[in-house]
Amino acid sequence: MTLGATDAGSGVEKIKYTLDGTDFTVKGAAAAITVPGQGPHTLSYYSVDRAGNVESSAKPITFKIDSIKPLSNAPSLTGSTATSGGIIWYTGAVGVTLSASDPVPGSGVDKIKYKLNGAATFENYTGTFSPSTLLQGVNKLMYYSTDIAGNGSEADVKSITVNVDTTAPTTTATPPALGASGWYTGPVTVALKASDINGSAAVSGVSQITYSVDGKAPIVFTGAATAVTVSGEGSHTVTFSSVDKAGNVESTKTSTFKIDSTKSVTTVSLAGTKTTSANIWYTSAVGVTLSATDPVSGDIPGSGVAQIKYTLDGVASDYTTPFSVSSPGIHNLKYWSVDKAGNIEVKRTIAVNVDSIPPVTTASLVGTKNAAGTAYITPVTVSLPATDAAPGSGGVKTYYTLTTTIGTVTSITTGQYSKPIKLSAKAKYSLSFYSIDAAGNIEVAAPGTTFTLV
Repeated sequence: MTLGATDAGSGVEKIKYTLDGTDFTVKGAAAAITVPGQGPHTLSYYSVDRAGNVESSAKPITFKIDSIKPLSNAPSLTGSTATSGGIIWYTGAVGVTLSASDPVPGSGVDKIKYKLNGAATFENYTGTFSPSTLLQGVNKLMYYSTDIAGNGSEADVKSITVNVDTTAPTTTATPPALGASGWYTGPVTVALKASDINGSAAVSGVSQITYSVDGKAPIVFTGAATAVTVSGEGSHTVTFSSVDKAGNVESTKTSTFKIDSTKSVTTVSLAGTKTTSANIWYTSAVGVTLSATDPVSGDIPGSGVAQIKYTLDGVASDYTTPFSVSSPGIHNLKYWSVDKAGNIEVKRTIAVNVDSIPPVTTASLVGTKNAAGTAYITPVTVSLPATDAAPGSGGVKTYYTLTTTIGTVTSITTGQYSKPIKLSAKAKYSLSFYSIDAAGNIEVAAPGTTFTLV
């Protein structure tokens, strides 16, 4: 500050002034005054010329000095919080209070300015507020203050981070691809994966996943991904949810699925006329009925039978209704079933043997006949060869009845043929015979063959 005086006469000798109650004298017509102190000041002054004339009255002025910037205090934040890893997360609305002070005897705080997340301009703070522009995730709040004297600018800006996470994480359950009809045929591994992202913003992050299988005691896994393997027949339910590091709890979710790892069981029923031999042969057409059940494990039902299949002599078919096997021969029947879960039964095999044709027996007489060809004159060898047309059951047995008449005496011999019969007695003979195959087919007895040995 500079004081200057003029005098048109003898000239200015000195300037006298009083600053904040202290008197000062400066020789000459000019006085430079430096006022270093902060706050209000009072200055009065007058001048004296060389002739001793004193300026009529002192001229007082008052002024204030404030060269110190105001102090912006750390914002006061209110709201529900959770701390994870030393980081504070707000889980609801955040109340923000900004304050500043101007050291005494300063001019006083004029304005507090703030902006969020890189906004283009600073706003004037007018009182506690809950910024609608706070985002999920990490927010940057910048602020500064100015005093009435104009101290303070954006160059004095301060900042804090405000971490906000008001939403629960999201957990997904991913089981393997479903099998037939929505059933699995073995243990099921369900992948549980949680994420804590709100929109495109990463928030506090997943803390843990809690899951339970079929109502059993919950299992807590620390982390964002795990897997649970479930086995056993029947329906199963996996319940699960996750919690983030801010303490937000996800609503419980469920994943349900069904397991059937037990194969169905197929039985066969054959109907027809049959023998009781070790190798069962049917002498009539054979009715074939297939049926299947899907076993119950405890009180847990299986998925149910989907299809019965069979092959007859290598030709595959789907079973729908009973069928008949009538052609002679040994038939190979394989059968099995598939349940709705896709379990395939091990193929079962049974032979269906059909022989409805009796064997054929012929008589062969070997000997020398007389010239007329009416009687044998040498011993006779009788053979009874029998055949069972392929593909017959075989195992042919031949039976015969031989009636011998010598004079007036008649004798009858019966038996099972095993080798050629040699006849040497002179007599009249009558031979009847028939054969039986392994299936029990009985040949119609041939009319008696008669011959005479003389």
